Amino acid sequence: FFLQAEDGIRDVERSRGLGDVYKRQDILMANPEAGNGKPEDTNPSDSTQSDRPKSIADLKKTSYQIRVCINFPPSLKVPQLFVDREVPGVMKSEELLMNCVSNFNQQLRENKFPLQLKDTSSLYNLHIAKKNGNPKEDLPPIERTQQLMDINFSKFAISFLSLIHI
Repeated sequence: FFLQAEDGIRDVERSRGLGDVYKRQDILMANPEAGNGKPEDTNPSDSTQSDRPKSIADLKKTSYQIRVCINFPPSLKVPQLFVDREVPGVMKSEELLMNCVSNFNQQLRENKFPLQLKDTSSLYNLHIAKKNGNPKEDLPPIERTQQLMDINFSKFAISFLSLIHI
């Protein structure tokens, strides 16, 4: 019994995953309003296109509303802390991590907790967070050089690499 792939499924170049299929569907899109099912050229002056970023420079100017959480061990009796802020998409995860550590220290001082976090990024990891603010353990920590615009998430959690440094 022999199966043959349909025309157009296989490419000459080796695929790097399912995302390649979507990346190749660049600029031509079907116009559902025209009813003809034929692709139409995108026109930068078209009103449907005006809301989209027009260049990489525009993408880099994009900012994101994010929430970062930190959970302390129950023995410290410190509640979960949050930082909600708008950040530029080009911000790297390490910069976000250190900005949040500084903000968490300010919250700890304001609430008179006898505790401060050390401002050394190597003591912490940044993770994608669940809805409750805990890190998603099934995913690795976010790379420190990763730009936020490439991550495509809005909730993050900071974890401690070692509690000795608190």
